[in-house]
Amino acid sequence: MKYIYIIVLLGIFFTSCEKVFLEPTTNSNTYQTSNLNSSSSEPCTLNCSEWEKCTKSGSGDPFDFGGPRIWKCENVFEKYRFSGRGYCYRGVQTIDDNQNTITNDIFVKVGFPTANQIILTLSNKNPCMCVLAEEEAFDIQIIFTDSESGFFNVNNYSVYNPLIDANVVYNGSGSFVKNGSSASYTLELNLTYNHNGSNHDLYLIVSNQV
Repeated sequence: MKYIYIIVLLGIFFTSCEKVFLEPTTNSNTYQTSNLNSSSSEPCTLNCSEWEKCTKSGSGDPFDFGGPRIWKCENVFEKYRFSGRGYCYRGVQTIDDNQNTITNDIFVKVGFPTANQIILTLSNKNPCMCVLAEEEAFDIQIIFTDSESGFFNVNNYSVYNPLIDANVVYNGSGSFVKNGSSASYTLELNLTYNHNGSNHDLYLIVSNQV
């Protein structure tokens, strides 16, 4: 009798799991659930925005080895965060105030994209190795010019920079460029700003190549 009771409980558990995993809650504007028996070549019918692409995703069932089940709209700029070494980019920056030139190591954390915008966090400490305190980093908002080229602008972005203890307005441009056949990217950023009455140029080049 005890074994029968256990079997019944297991049956209820797996039935519940199947309902959770195979009937995901979806938004018709973001997800398109395919028929479990349909061809994998079923086209995407989602109305993705200009900053999104339609990609296939798993059903969410960890016991399902049958392949993708859901089309979804995915931001095209996620590749800059989820490729190579991930959102951690490392390289060098050069700051020039027309009198002195300073070059040092720099780390850039690439945030989650929202439409065509991403927040970059700049620091002299590695965000993948430690939690950054507010006084150890500052943010720059970048705005992509299109969905394909990787080019972006920084437009009058005002922020407190704790590394120089000043409120600064940044302007500039940059780009993400794929590193050949690898899955990583190189980020170049050119910024201008005024500090203590002098104009400064900040140039950095970083990569998330493994």
